[in-house]
Amino acid sequence: MFVRAALFVVLLVVTSLVLAADDTQGIKVNAVVHSVTADKINVSHEMIPELGWPPMTMDMAVAPGVDVGAIPTETPVELELIKGNDGIYQVGNVSAAQ
Repeated sequence: MFVRAALFVVLLVVTSLVLAADDTQGIKVNAVVHSVTADKINVSHEMIPELGWPPMTMDMAVAPGVDVGAIPTETPVELELIKGNDGIYQVGNVSAAQ
């Protein structure tokens, strides 16, 4: 019985984390961009609780329409992550850190 209750609680927590990441609004996160290519950036970002992601350095796809030429490197920025049609999060906007 305890195991069932524990599994139910875990399921509720995971479900609430997934629902917290609203698909219609971007998720804002502080980061530093290390490099930029035509369709992706390499970033070190803070923890993203909405996605359950720890702080890490990773490559992220950039959404169509983002001006990659205007993205500064080695400077603190705020990323807005949006969910692409494929369900993968990508960078929808880059702005000066708040």
